[in-house]
Amino acid sequence: MATFFFFPPLPSITGGMYVILTIAKHLHTIGHKSTLVFREYSPYIDSITPQIPTTHWDKLTLSKDDVWVVPEGWPMALIPGLRSQSRCVVYVQNWAYLHGKLPDNASWEQLPVTMIAVSNPVAFFIKETTGINAHILRPGINLNIFHVPTCKSFKSQNRPIRIAWMPRKNKALAHQIQQSIKAKLSSCNSSTSLEWIEIHKKTPEEVSACLKTSDIFLATGFPEGCPLPPLEALACGCLVVGFGGFGGWDYMRQALPNGYTPWWPLENLPWGGNGLYVADADILGTIFALEYAIDLLHSHNEELNSIYLQAEKTVKEYSLNNHYNAVSNLWEQHFI
Repeated sequence: MATFFFFPPLPSITGGMYVILTIAKHLHTIGHKSTLVFREYSPYIDSITPQIPTTHWDKLTLSKDDVWVVPEGWPMALIPGLRSQSRCVVYVQNWAYLHGKLPDNASWEQLPVTMIAVSNPVAFFIKETTGINAHILRPGINLNIFHVPTCKSFKSQNRPIRIAWMPRKNKALAHQIQQSIKAKLSSCNSSTSLEWIEIHKKTPEEVSACLKTSDIFLATGFPEGCPLPPLEALACGCLVVGFGGFGGWDYMRQALPNGYTPWWPLENLPWGGNGLYVADADILGTIFALEYAIDLLHSHNEELNSIYLQAEKTVKEYSLNNHYNAVSNLWEQHFI
């Protein structure tokens, strides 16, 4: 038996596809056969690690013992697995894509599939909308790349406050936030100047370099399943401000006094407030949170040090080593 992963025909490899590729690598490492399946050529195929076999959709042959893994936004790709009566698995990395592509006469609870959620909030969403209890398989980040540099510090008198942001995460809304915080600081006659560090189309190493020289990371992503950019920012010593996208609350915990907290149940975690979070799309709330972050950076008091400490505790739980162990345990218990 083997595990086959469907890779959608996308112009470039996405964060979600990178997570699936990492799972395939982990399975290969433990000696379990895994294969990546492509329906049509995509430019990123050539960059796929050579030790993981690939095959074309038309050449795919599945048995009843095989595991057929499909991303949540591509339900029609389940057909080969359903026809072969293979063990079909839907890996749900973004709750927002779960129901949108299903045919009108189909529902997830009617299909013989196992679901894996990328986070506890996503598992909660799956349970509430389908009645299905999903396994949870969180992603991991490379802490050899994403870590706090020994020389990182903020000296307000020497330079502007650097805020990293990603235009691919609700760009128009991010621009509104940038314009609004500029207006707010101006109205208060603040001497604080801001430098916006755009992170776009960069390698992990380049992303890390940007984060290591930034003071704040503005998280504007929603909807999210288990967003890695804020997690990478926490690992690099940034003060994370912004949205959780629902799935981010797998690891995000509020450090903003009287700040927003979700209405849905949150797990008890071994860390506390690790960022300054607001409700998704709350521009004014984000402005207040950014102001608070700026004050923290200027004062550099124990409150800020506590946030950094909780961030450090957080990212250790999302290491690639923990991800490897989680993949191994999940497959050994349920799929091997």
